[in-house]
Amino acid sequence: MNLLKLFHKTAPSLFYSSLFTSIISGFSNAALAGLISHQIAMQQPINSWFLYSLVFLILIAVCFDFLAKQLLNRLLNRVVYKLRMSFASQVLTLPFSRLETLGTPRLFALLTDDILIIGNVTAQLPTICVGLTTLLGCVLYLAWLSPLTLIGLIVFAFPVIICYWLLQKKTSQLFQNVIGLRNQLYSIYRDLTDGMKELKLHANRLSVFYYEYLQPVTISSRETNTAFHKYHLFAQSVNQFTYFILILGLFASSNWLGTSIEVLGAYAIMVLYIKSATMTLFTALPLWSGAQVAINKIEAIGFKLRVSETITRSANTLNSKTPNGIGTNDIRIDVEGICYAYQKNKEEQGFHVGPFNCSFQSGEVVFITGGNGSGKTTFLKLLIGLYSPKTGQIAWNNQEVTVENLEEYRQNFAVIFSEPYLFPHLMGFVGESVDEQAQAWLQRLQLTNKVEVINNKFSNLKLSFGQRKRLALLTAYIEDRPIYIFDEWAAGQDPEFRKFFYRTLLPELKAKDKLVIAITHDDQYFDTADRIIKFDAGQIE
Repeated sequence: MNLLKLFHKTAPSLFYSSLFTSIISGFSNAALAGLISHQIAMQQPINSWFLYSLVFLILIAVCFDFLAKQLLNRLLNRVVYKLRMSFASQVLTLPFSRLETLGTPRLFALLTDDILIIGNVTAQLPTICVGLTTLLGCVLYLAWLSPLTLIGLIVFAFPVIICYWLLQKKTSQLFQNVIGLRNQLYSIYRDLTDGMKELKLHANRLSVFYYEYLQPVTISSRETNTAFHKYHLFAQSVNQFTYFILILGLFASSNWLGTSIEVLGAYAIMVLYIKSATMTLFTALPLWSGAQVAINKIEAIGFKLRVSETITRSANTLNSKTPNGIGTNDIRIDVEGICYAYQKNKEEQGFHVGPFNCSFQSGEVVFITGGNGSGKTTFLKLLIGLYSPKTGQIAWNNQEVTVENLEEYRQNFAVIFSEPYLFPHLMGFVGESVDEQAQAWLQRLQLTNKVEVINNKFSNLKLSFGQRKRLALLTAYIEDRPIYIFDEWAAGQDPEFRKFFYRTLLPELKAKDKLVIAITHDDQYFDTADRIIKFDAGQIE
């Protein structure tokens, strides 16, 4: 039912038009079979009325079948487009902590395979509709021809239908396992691609990864897929030979049912015609079942099967006003008792940080230091609004940061994470001088021999770790935000750029009345900061 609601919401006119044309095509198919079998059963000579009727029904069936498939083709592309945009918008609007929990492999599967699984059902919708209407039309004709014989046919068919239903139920369960193993494989493939250097340099690690992680999951995937197709193909075989068993049953019970040979002949022709129609129908049904499994998985992780787009094109917010009409470089942030907890599972309590109480003001440079796992990065994610505190609040220029103004609050920050991601384009910048600004910073950061900026696009991103962080610094400076956050930016830089960062760039930002917060362990440059905040075991010392 979720799929039908999706089709209805996506393009109701296309959906219902395709259903109508498919139904007309299906009934035309049934009428063709009924006309032929009736002609044979009645033993009437071939006349012009019969031939004209055949031609008319063939034209109707072919034209409406073609029209239904064209309409469904348009519906398919619209559904896939809408789902891609909807899921992408939900990824962009879901809480960051939730996305971290889901992980990249599951999100990648959502944005690729799951959408295609649902799209494949859309492509099969004409087949399903034509098969159902053909089956219905044939059954109505058989009921008109001989109700008692139809009852006998249904009695023979009932056990086989139950068998087929049980096989399809098993197939659906196996498909659910197939999807679960697919997600595991994506996770392992990410380890393979991202950890390629580490694997190649450590033979034992490579061997364990291959034989104890990759191979078992791949074998399980192979065996589950084999079992899935085994039951699916067995169901098809049951469906295929059911009709011959039914014909055998009809002839064997003809004396008991009192069915004439002419009616039996007509029934045999219709049953074989139903076989052709339902074979394609039953081939499409597992796809429908698989799509329902994919939808259940999607909804289980908190995504909605909707077609509305929630991301709106925003104007340039880099120079917007802050609350109370204060200019962007006049910022005060007060952190009051905020706490956060990483939940391991429903039973266990994870790592807890806070409560934090501190304040920040424009025009100051604040260093944050502390050991690994002391809560520094978690605090920054709370501060910039990527995490929502479990308790406490953050005040921005004496105004509490809430769901309503969170997006506006985030626009104050230019952040360089410890492992920054570089987009190939300088996106979101307004003005014609972006290339010139970028080129000037490339010169200053000594990257002109590695990278050029042409039409807001970097010519090369295959850089060392330190060079990538310098390129991220370029992007952050062009943003010209009132608050700059650096998560161990100097790590991985040579002494020259480390000194340049602390002695030149940070003082320049301070002179521009920017608020600078930097996680750092470089104690030889602590004198650059106005104050230092030390973290230990999730607390501020």
